[in-house]
Amino acid sequence: MKIVNAKDVPTDIVREPGAKQVVIRRVIDTPDGADRFLMSIFELAPNGATPPHHHEWEHEIYVLSGSLRVELPAENRAYALRKGDVVFIPRGEPHGLATGPDERAELLLVAPAERPPTRSVFLSDEPYEFDERLTEAAARDNGSDADVTAGWPSQETVRLHRLMFGYLSSKALFSAVELGLFDALEERPGTATEVGERLGLPDRSARMLLTALHGERLVDRDERGVFRNAPVASRHLVSTAPEYLGDLAAHQDSHFGRFAHLTKALRDNAPIRVDGDRDHPAFGGPVRFAQVTRAASLMMAGGLAEHTSLKGHSHLVDLGCGSCAYSIALARANPDLRVTAVDRPAVCDMARENVERAGLSDRITVVPGDIFTDTFPDGDVVLLSNVVEGFDPQRAQDLIGHVHGWLPRGGEIVVHAHMWEHAETPFPYQIGLILVVNNTMGGEPYGAEVTRSWLEQAGFRPQPTVATSPISAVARAVKE
Repeated sequence: MKIVNAKDVPTDIVREPGAKQVVIRRVIDTPDGADRFLMSIFELAPNGATPPHHHEWEHEIYVLSGSLRVELPAENRAYALRKGDVVFIPRGEPHGLATGPDERAELLLVAPAERPPTRSVFLSDEPYEFDERLTEAAARDNGSDADVTAGWPSQETVRLHRLMFGYLSSKALFSAVELGLFDALEERPGTATEVGERLGLPDRSARMLLTALHGERLVDRDERGVFRNAPVASRHLVSTAPEYLGDLAAHQDSHFGRFAHLTKALRDNAPIRVDGDRDHPAFGGPVRFAQVTRAASLMMAGGLAEHTSLKGHSHLVDLGCGSCAYSIALARANPDLRVTAVDRPAVCDMARENVERAGLSDRITVVPGDIFTDTFPDGDVVLLSNVVEGFDPQRAQDLIGHVHGWLPRGGEIVVHAHMWEHAETPFPYQIGLILVVNNTMGGEPYGAEVTRSWLEQAGFRPQPTVATSPISAVARAVKE
């Protein structure tokens, strides 16, 4: 077996005729030819290209991120590619890859190892081009200003403006949920004046709030000035909707007073206490916390179950189960799996109610316990989902070591967390700020590399880390 992390593989410039702004990571490419296939990751910067060429072997290309086009000179045509697309290229077929001025792309190429001596035939005699300054600038800008209207600010300036005023978007959403605006629009669309009357808001206030929500595409407005919920609001922001996220919104709203003092929290490395914040309806101890975070858990539970095969395991122990969202998702995906879900006594009644509503009481047993001291030696796989990041490094390592102590040989640990190395949104990078402001136990998002090192130190054999949602990933390891 060979396990390679692509980020550990050096990046080389593609120096073949006509190549422009392309780098390669030879992920699996042994000199002795022992591999049955070769795997390489190519990264094309904006205006990057591999010129038309052909090989004496077939190969496959998988688009990992971004977008580009594949050009077929023999057919005088091109195809647009985006993330997730897979291309099979027969031997001898001329082709080239190119990105536009506002495109970037990352590709995985798989080719046979036993290849003829002639690696490639390039249909260009131009020298390769690679300007590190252009690549660095493109990485900073994450795009190009080539299409910016004359006199307008750069895309990067607009992005900074958006960051500085981002609090307006979230606070408008939070106030709308608190006021019941989305419920009112779901019941009956209306003009700003009509909605204001129903909510007890002055006409100007209702108009400004609805306009802000319209700008975020949370409500729609027709030519008569009538507002109605956008589909995303009907699905997630109406209190009777099955996928309601309003509790999560209220919980985030409770952070606002504290985040006004973020600089102090950073300097003191200590949480913030604001007078009266405990009176906010979003607070209420561990039960309330489990309730409000259930919405976030449901966003990640489906991906966890889809990308975390538990085939061969019979008994999952979910330590720090919270609402049991992850236990329920994994039980549904694995019909033969039995689950023991463990959390503080105060949380267990709420967790049991969720299990009962899911119709899984015969397979999921919720038990109160201390995850740092209790043992479950008849379990053969352990889940720590968004648990490790809640504790300081030593405490987190103690927990992993404790699990290793009682898990039987051949058992597996699954650590699911906000691992920023695999993130597709900024949130996993930012969640540490929430922990600084609120968490009294010194937790932080540790990332995939740190988690892997702790698993190794505890005596586990780590497996490759896998992204399971845009904001989370799984690090798995086996006890040998």
